[in-house]
Amino acid sequence: MIADSTTFVDTSAPVDPARQALVRKMKGEIVITMTEAAQMLRMGVKTLRRKCKRGEITFVVKGGETRPRRMFAVSDLEAFLQKRQDETRYTRLSRPDWMASVRVSHAPKRKSTKG
Repeated sequence: MIADSTTFVDTSAPVDPARQALVRKMKGEIVITMTEAAQMLRMGVKTLRRKCKRGEITFVVKGGETRPRRMFAVSDLEAFLQKRQDETRYTRLSRPDWMASVRVSHAPKRKSTKG
């Protein structure tokens, strides 16, 4: 067995490189649940699920096949927020020149009373 300051590693077990990479990545990171992540990002759980499905937010699946749960590293969520903030900072809303004089009314149209 090899020991460092916090963990013991059994060297007799077969080494899975993917698992080692995951352990290295998650070591020292705070991992939170889907509900907590949605609250942190100020969005609904359904919206967070859609963003996960699209690959916009990274997550780790914990649990077995019966009830797998998505868990989120706080650093990944902070990176998502930073990326989104950078995108909105540099995205400028542009309108065609002809729209400058167009006034948009949001009031519902009235029915004609011609009879």
